[in-house]
Amino acid sequence: MRVLVLSRGVPCASSPLRGVFELDQAKALATAGHDVLVGYVDGRSARRVRRFGWSHRTIDGIETLGLDLPLGAVSPELDHQAYRRATGLLHRRVVKLWGSPDVIHAHFSRHAAAVARAGVDDVPLVYTEHFSGLSLDGADRRTEEDVRRAVRRADAVLAVSRPLKDIMDTRYGATCRVVPNVIDVDLFAPPQQDADEAISPLSDSGKGSGSRADAHLVAAGQLVERKGMKPLIEVVGELAATRPGLTLSVIGDGPQRPELERLAARINAEHPGTIMMEGLLSRSQIAERFARADGFALASQWETFGVVYVEAMAAGLPILATPCGGPSDFLTPDVGMVTRSGSKDDLRAGLGEFLDSLGSWDPAHIRQRAVDRFSPAAVAAELTKVYEDVVPR
Repeated sequence: MRVLVLSRGVPCASSPLRGVFELDQAKALATAGHDVLVGYVDGRSARRVRRFGWSHRTIDGIETLGLDLPLGAVSPELDHQAYRRATGLLHRRVVKLWGSPDVIHAHFSRHAAAVARAGVDDVPLVYTEHFSGLSLDGADRRTEEDVRRAVRRADAVLAVSRPLKDIMDTRYGATCRVVPNVIDVDLFAPPQQDADEAISPLSDSGKGSGSRADAHLVAAGQLVERKGMKPLIEVVGELAATRPGLTLSVIGDGPQRPELERLAARINAEHPGTIMMEGLLSRSQIAERFARADGFALASQWETFGVVYVEAMAAGLPILATPCGGPSDFLTPDVGMVTRSGSKDDLRAGLGEFLDSLGSWDPAHIRQRAVDRFSPAAVAAELTKVYEDVVPR
């Protein structure tokens, strides 16, 4: 089947993770036998340094065609108009270059709504929503208008988790199916080494070896309040007083980074080497850090899906999470634990219990759970069924 995937953009030097979920899905579809092209309109401001205008290139074996516009934050009316016109131009270029697609699969409401506003009515539209800014109380006006327009036009609406499906169905009148994000289970994997070799550079006992105080944990995500990095760092610092070998690597960047680096410095002054602020890393670097860790922890307030949790599972890591939406779909007791609440007291208690229980989880089982549900082959099979339902035979 000929599938046009509409994305936020594609990875580039200045934004290596831009559109990476969409690209991973496109690669999975291509491997499953579909003819796939990734199209995009990237309207971020000129401060996001990149080449403007049309771009046509191949990334990881996937043909991409896109338009970069220095649009930035504008009124909802101007945003709708700009994306409508740009998406119409993109569709015409795709047809001229590649032929008419059998199905358009648009990720995020802005791009699905743009298909509707551009009058592309002769191709079935599948719309996947990922946005963590949606809630039962609504979102900003531009997003509200985009979601409602996209739901009206789409032949199938997908959500990446059950909590997000509940929001889409209840507030926007959608009838969603749940199809998760693709996880690169080849990149995110346990290290290839002898079973007797230590996995954590700070532990001589390796994964699954029993409770211990010298565990090396990793957290990854945007350094914003919603991700809960500050309380996690604080709690690790408090526990370090009685667990001198406990360490935490924090991967990511964002507006909280200066504050978190100061907090880490204060903790490290009392307990040297406890907190490591890694900054923004490439996916391969993140995978390498996961492979050397003993467990993954994150105190997020809300996730629509939680890709990073599943990437950690694919690396065989037990997971500590707070109750935060999307991860409830897959965080069962056989892969980790969820704290009683998102409070700091419950996080402290949960982390202590998690550390005492590290040896009770089977890394091979944790990884298999990720492979069975989130591998490229598994997700591509689900999407193929969706496409077959909406494409006329």
